[in-house]
Amino acid sequence: MTLHKKILTAIGEIIPEEATYSVSFIRSGVMETEIVRVVTSAWKTLPAFIRVMRVQNAVRTALTPYEQQKILRVSVLTPQELIRQAIARTELRKKAQGSALTELARKLRAKSKQSAIKTRTHDALIEALGKLQKKRQKQ
Repeated sequence: MTLHKKILTAIGEIIPEEATYSVSFIRSGVMETEIVRVVTSAWKTLPAFIRVMRVQNAVRTALTPYEQQKILRVSVLTPQELIRQAIARTELRKKAQGSALTELARKLRAKSKQSAIKTRTHDALIEALGKLQKKRQKQ
């Protein structure tokens, strides 16, 4: 049985029958580890750390030590928490897209892709970017 199937089976055994759940596996970018994200309506009155402990304990008993090393983190969210996270992430992206620093960085990338950038222009853009960053930090 594959690692994902073992994890899905272990989680399916501990989630109450009346509760719905979904499991996603996200590559972490750290070595070859993954983040296991469980979204379930079960245990929504319990604190997040207890929900995570329940899932971790179930997964730990189902996997070998070698397979356990492939899991970087376990996340257990209620559907409402997942929605709240998505909204917060969207708001952060909107703020970042409108900043002057982002615009300068976008212009610099565009010019460097066209291979039409000159050293002086490049230095001037980097200097302007540095000034803007200092100005932002002061605010």
